[in-house]
Amino acid sequence: MLGLDRRIGLLFGGFVLVFAVALLRASYIQVVRGSALSEQAANQQLAEIPVPARRGAIVDRNGHTLAVSQESKTIYLTPYQLNSDGKQVEVLARILDQDPSQILDAISAGTPGYAAIAHEVDLRTAKRIEALDYEGVGSTPDSHRYYLQGALASQVLGIVNGEDQGVAGLEASYDDQLAGSAGEVEVTNDAIGRTVKRNVLTEATTGARLKLTIDSDIQQRAEEVLAGIGATYLPTGASAIVMDARNSEVLAMASWSPEASADGSEGDSWESMQNLATSSIYEPGSTFKSFTVAAAMQEGLVTPETSFNLAPSIVVGDRTIEESHARESATLTTADILRTSSNVGAVTIGLMLGSDGVTFDKWVRRFGFGTATGVELPGEETGLVIAPEDYSGSTMGNLPIGQGLAVTPLQMARGYAAIANGGILRRPQLVLRDASGRVAADDGKRVISRQTSSEMAKMLEGVFEEGGTAAGVTVPGYTLAGKTGTAQKVVNGVYSETEYVASFIGFAPANDPRIVVSVVVDDPSVGSYYGGTVAAPAFGELVGFTLPYLGVRSG
Repeated sequence: MLGLDRRIGLLFGGFVLVFAVALLRASYIQVVRGSALSEQAANQQLAEIPVPARRGAIVDRNGHTLAVSQESKTIYLTPYQLNSDGKQVEVLARILDQDPSQILDAISAGTPGYAAIAHEVDLRTAKRIEALDYEGVGSTPDSHRYYLQGALASQVLGIVNGEDQGVAGLEASYDDQLAGSAGEVEVTNDAIGRTVKRNVLTEATTGARLKLTIDSDIQQRAEEVLAGIGATYLPTGASAIVMDARNSEVLAMASWSPEASADGSEGDSWESMQNLATSSIYEPGSTFKSFTVAAAMQEGLVTPETSFNLAPSIVVGDRTIEESHARESATLTTADILRTSSNVGAVTIGLMLGSDGVTFDKWVRRFGFGTATGVELPGEETGLVIAPEDYSGSTMGNLPIGQGLAVTPLQMARGYAAIANGGILRRPQLVLRDASGRVAADDGKRVISRQTSSEMAKMLEGVFEEGGTAAGVTVPGYTLAGKTGTAQKVVNGVYSETEYVASFIGFAPANDPRIVVSVVVDDPSVGSYYGGTVAAPAFGELVGFTLPYLGVRSG
């Protein structure tokens, strides 16, 4: 047996060895791995958590809320404190209506101390998660975008994505103002994941409030009228614009597509979210004749009473232009040409501006065609206007009757507003107030004289009289002015005999215009395809609703 002293010595040596190993281990941890472990501990105990800003509300001109962000929660967790058997992840996924893999992906993308696993969680669901009392699971303030009027004006308002960023419509073009500024909170957790301290690093600020020119009631009526057109004529699309003739404020801007559901609400497809008033281009057809006549009048070439002896057709270059309805040779005044929508008459007047097209082109561009209107929406189309040097021998047989160029419905509404308001072309306006305060109305520029404007309005009244192309449309108590359009669509490079765009653009009351109304219907496939029967009655419905609603007296 070992002696007592030797056993004590061995025991002491063992203690020294263990102490030496421990000392070496401690030195290794402190000196070699100290920095990394310290950082890991800090990551586990400290987390800087973003606090999303609440987007500003969007309201109509009367203060009715169209879009608002309501309080919600972001659910986060401390990954290293998760139960290793995965049951906690399964429970969280079930409550959040997610697949467990989504949570695991969020954890992988996060840090050891913080991983956001769900955003925009409603408060009721957040309370269910908080009631679980899982270690390391918490929540921070968030917000969710709600459109309180459902799909009303959805193509104008646009949408936001999962990061609460505007990606279409006014939500996109005013994203910087609506978004506000995100904040940040530093959270300190103890060793078992309980929050022991919250320090606000940066306060979140709510975005600006946007007040629109849109009137919800007029917008609702416009969408109902388009839904009726969609159900009756089964077109590929339709748009309606109601604009204040005096200052070009847009009171309604509606789009309809076949993707709309049976109850008139819009789906979430990209097609149903397209704003056809600004993103679709079409050949305007006869509605463009008003600009041809206005240009010739302003140049002093014609008056409303100027008389023309017109053959049944006219040849320009290699093209023969005929009337939409055959007739014998006739004597028509300028007013008659607009009232009956004479193709031969409009081409004849157009040629008076010069066969080279230089003067005609000047007037086309003066009325704003070929350039964007500047309305506060992203992705606005400019249309298509060819330069005079690119004209062919027959071009001046096309352009005066609205063929061979492409426009947007909003460009046409703006042009008719200039005819209606005394001759001033203005930028259409959708926003009344933004972050900077009241948005100033566009002063515009004069394109025709007051006299020409007044004479054009009087001639366009004739469209609703006997023999006019919209003679069946009336609004009791109010005088109407406007123009029908039935334009052949270009299909595979040639004008189709079966596909048309039916439209009507006009204003009322004719003697003191208050509103401009545009209705454009793309390819009505059932029943009539004429502007006078498809679009003009819709114009009448919108005028009949809007003028009394605005308090415009009849008579």
